[in-house]
Amino acid sequence: MTLQEAFYLQVKQEKLFTRNDRVLVAVSTGVDSMVLLDLLQRLPSKVHPEIGVVHFNHGLREQSLEEEQFLKEYCLDKQLPFYSETWEVPSDIQVISEATLREARYAFFDRICRQHGYTHLVTAHHGTDQVETVLRRLVTGSYIWDMSGISMSQQRATYLLVRPLLFASKADLLHYAHTHGLDYYDDATNSSREYQRNRIRHDWLPLIEKENPNYLQHFHHFVTQLNYTKDIVSQVVDPMYAELVTYDLDERPQLNRAGFLRQPESLQYMVFTKWLEDTVISKGININHRQVQAVLQMIRSEAPQKAYPLEEGWQIMTTYTVIQLVHQKAKTTENSRVNDDGASYEMTLGDVLKVEPGVQFSLVETKSATLNEKNSLTVLKSDLPLTIRRPLPGDAFIMNQQGNKKKISRYFIDNKWPKEKRDNAWVVVNRHGEVLWIPPFRKSYLSIVPETDKIQYKLLYNKADNSGGETEC
Repeated sequence: MTLQEAFYLQVKQEKLFTRNDRVLVAVSTGVDSMVLLDLLQRLPSKVHPEIGVVHFNHGLREQSLEEEQFLKEYCLDKQLPFYSETWEVPSDIQVISEATLREARYAFFDRICRQHGYTHLVTAHHGTDQVETVLRRLVTGSYIWDMSGISMSQQRATYLLVRPLLFASKADLLHYAHTHGLDYYDDATNSSREYQRNRIRHDWLPLIEKENPNYLQHFHHFVTQLNYTKDIVSQVVDPMYAELVTYDLDERPQLNRAGFLRQPESLQYMVFTKWLEDTVISKGININHRQVQAVLQMIRSEAPQKAYPLEEGWQIMTTYTVIQLVHQKAKTTENSRVNDDGASYEMTLGDVLKVEPGVQFSLVETKSATLNEKNSLTVLKSDLPLTIRRPLPGDAFIMNQQGNKKKISRYFIDNKWPKEKRDNAWVVVNRHGEVLWIPPFRKSYLSIVPETDKIQYKLLYNKADNSGGETEC
């Protein structure tokens, strides 16, 4: 059976699409996607969908513009709609990861499908890609939610993502391209041993094929069994996950800590690794098995407030009530406002902020009874966002219920603060510009919130642990 016949059979048996569907094909100009585009155009009329072509130019290689122009002319010749975009690297990205590129790519694909009414997005992932993906995840360390390899179809917001070439090998696609005289571009980085995927492709797979020429089929069966296993596990884990998850102000999922700790250890592990997939791993942040065990141990400890540092300023933080992913803001002029009297920082729920060496603020949900009141401030949602800054001339706080005010400068004098201590002081101001706290010495009467058993917001002031481990209040 030829590749063209096998492709038609796959589309027909799996009912991937019909002639009434509008299919957008993601094409890079490499051999895989050019073969896919050719196969789609050769489908019989009864399953031949309406086809459009989308190309995302990462702008990272010299020949990117040439490839885009080639594809544009190809589509013009074939009378196919063509959509392209060149990526502009955001100024806040320091390291361009594979996850970052994928996120940018699919954001563009999502937009084109939505704007132009495409029902399907088709990509050229093939069987050899599947094997490489499984091997790479086995070697680097992964979890069952991510171990099942590449699925043939996946429902996204407004369309169905389809990968119809998973039955074929890379060799099959190369043979088809040469037989049919297809033009395509080779990415020079695909042959570099610098990348792990290429080492697997060029060094490992030939050895595996030597041991068993039918390895592709066996990997396909293995992935199918993994998917069945994941489906069964999900029937237990998903309802518990949905019960334990809430969302912070940035729409990041967080876990209810008390509910999490009531579960057996095995279910804790599965729920936690699923949460990692939705938060940490989806951002391209690496976390290995040793780190997972360390975080789980931290969650199970009696300490009400701890944080475990990850890459690029991210931390997994536990409070009395939740387990959450937060980002620690660096002290730079790019994310701070600077005036003649010093730096000023804005904080909202989930933020962790190091304002200077040894001084850290964290804004969390918690219950006040569990924390050192001297080093914490209860705040209302209406106070957010907070501002952490140096004292300014005229700053004053409310001393009592009668609303009497005292200037911070007078407070310093009355308490005989030396100049160095005054210069190093911080004040916490709410969104209305009212001073709430001179941490950890004096709070405004405005900061007195009635104690209840309900969840409250707490601003924590503490000395940061610079040993590279956890930070505790």
